[in-house]
Amino acid sequence: MILVRLMKGVEMMRRSVGVFVLLSTAAIACGGNGSGSEQPEVNAASAAVPTLKELEPFTYCAIEAQGSWSQHEEMKARLAAAVVEQNIPIHGEVLGVWYSYPEETAEEDRIWEVGYRVDASVVVSEPLVIKRWETLHVYSQVYDGPAGESGPFFEAYWAWFAENDLRVIRPLLEIDLPQPETYQPGIAVPKFEALIEAEPVNH
Repeated sequence: MILVRLMKGVEMMRRSVGVFVLLSTAAIACGGNGSGSEQPEVNAASAAVPTLKELEPFTYCAIEAQGSWSQHEEMKARLAAAVVEQNIPIHGEVLGVWYSYPEETAEEDRIWEVGYRVDASVVVSEPLVIKRWETLHVYSQVYDGPAGESGPFFEAYWAWFAENDLRVIRPLLEIDLPQPETYQPGIAVPKFEALIEAEPVNH
């Protein structure tokens, strides 16, 4: 019940400042998502082709994490609690930034963070830190499927870059999209946008 109240508090705060859908994101990210107010077209097919988009730099507050991504929902709850406690105006949906390459990094060593877009003038205290997203050109793809079952989506996402002789450049930006009315806080998010920079392999 405490988590639900916290998430509702964040939702009320978001509505008070207006929803700024980043993406769309991002990026990820993270409107929306970066430049422009249009939201990304949702495509449930994991085989959809990523699209190149331009984002505007943005400031966000985040909670940094290390270790298994299974902590994602727990960290989002901590983020929500900190934002409410510090009365920080936020814009848009929750975003995640993933720095580590899973195939190259042990699970316990993976570095990532969750956060919200905020005004550049915002001041925060622990456990929050202020970050800046500067990457302008990213490849975007939307996941809209069963909650917690995005594995095939990312497999297809990474395969597309390899097939097109592109090398991805971390970090990956992931931004939650407005969720269905049936969504319950505390469970895996079924709809998000993934955004990442890439360059030709022979660049």
